[in-house]
Amino acid sequence: MSKTFDPEIGRGTRWTKGQASPNPGGRPSKTPLADHYRRLLETPYPGDQRGRTYAQRIAEVLCYEAGGGDLAAIREITDRTEGKARQNVEMNPIDLSRLTPEQQLQLAKLLALANGSVETVESATDTPKQPWTP
Repeated sequence: MSKTFDPEIGRGTRWTKGQASPNPGGRPSKTPLADHYRRLLETPYPGDQRGRTYAQRIAEVLCYEAGGGDLAAIREITDRTEGKARQNVEMNPIDLSRLTPEQQLQLAKLLALANGSVETVESATDTPKQPWTP
């Protein structure tokens, strides 16, 4: 059995540039739980005299709690309306000149391992052989 690829197979049914898309709706969403939540949030809350939806009731309750000083409710509202606050990350670079030669060698071995230039830690820790000189 040959495993060679024949590029002519299926050529007549392939999509070509300029044709209508064979998938106009795109890839279907894979969030069934979120989709159900969204549908339920849009439905009227049972027994509500004003005909509010679940989403409207939740928003009103949350605003009421925030107005009373509930910090968790305040944080939730601001995160949803303003976006989460940016967090500053401070990074201190390593001063490589302060490393001992042994530490520099160990760091080089770890970087070689991380970059994939060696397969194992053992091969990274092998001491390089000195070239033969007569």
